[in-house]
Amino acid sequence: TSIVTKHVCIWLVAASWVGGFVHSMVKTLLVIQLPFCGPSEIDHYFCDVPPLLKLACTDTYITGVRVVANSGVTSLGCFIALIVSYTIVLVSLRTCSFKGRLKTVHTRTFQIIIVVLLFGPGIFTYMHPSTTFSADKKVSVFYTIIM
Repeated sequence: TSIVTKHVCIWLVAASWVGGFVHSMVKTLLVIQLPFCGPSEIDHYFCDVPPLLKLACTDTYITGVRVVANSGVTSLGCFIALIVSYTIVLVSLRTCSFKGRLKTVHTRTFQIIIVVLLFGPGIFTYMHPSTTFSADKKVSVFYTIIM
């Protein structure tokens, strides 16, 4: 409570909302300008950008690279924020007792497992070019279930 004041909490929530909105709008603006003239069925479990790019009637390589770059910048920003927060916690552990260190390490271990479970499928899904992998649908279902 001494570090995460009400002001800091509001700032973090606002940054999260703005970041999510900007990320979504960039993807939407990239896809909305594509011409669609073929079938209107997506070979996927839900409407997502990579399968949607396959329905476009034009070359989507550049758009696909931009989508991957957008996801990369967003993921990198989240990853850097996590690394900074974990570094701050680990540095502050020097002044804690052994019991406090042990409790923090156990808590952070489970948090890292959660981060891997959430970021792993997301990175797999959004950080490769718009090519078809046989595991895409399975990873999407897993990601949807754990989210």
